[in-house]
Amino acid sequence: MKDAPINKSILADALVDVVDNVRRKIHGALGTRPWNVAIVTRTWSGSERGVGTPSVRVLELDPAPMVSKSAKDRMGPAGREAAGTVELTGVSLRYTEEELNPRVDARTEVAYRITEAHGQRQRTRWFVLAATPVPRRDNGSDWYIILNETSAMGGLDKENAP
Repeated sequence: MKDAPINKSILADALVDVVDNVRRKIHGALGTRPWNVAIVTRTWSGSERGVGTPSVRVLELDPAPMVSKSAKDRMGPAGREAAGTVELTGVSLRYTEEELNPRVDARTEVAYRITEAHGQRQRTRWFVLAATPVPRRDNGSDWYIILNETSAMGGLDKENAP
């Protein structure tokens, strides 16, 4: 991870390392961040997605962000299906917008992978950005990210791997 533009003359920016360490230690000790969040970028060697050999880059967000899900199940052909949005808060300002919102082209696909961190055996869920991440220095000293649920990213989802 490269550092985001941090303005050390702004108190919220000057304290980014302190805030990250507090989030990591407090939430880690209490177990109050039960989700691991990673940004998975898969780029194919061919001219388009699915053609050639994929290379995968995984960026685990650290410290673990707060995941707030507004579950809105819907009826699908096979019964009830999860749908809705997820809000991520507490995402370190150390990340750049480019890291949180990687460029997508004909050969590249990007998804946020959210996995359960405490052994409750909940399935891995996949999301895509619903809007551009917003840095918040006035309320939280973090990035605010909204995600929409999507289907699994092929064999990258351990539970759906062939």
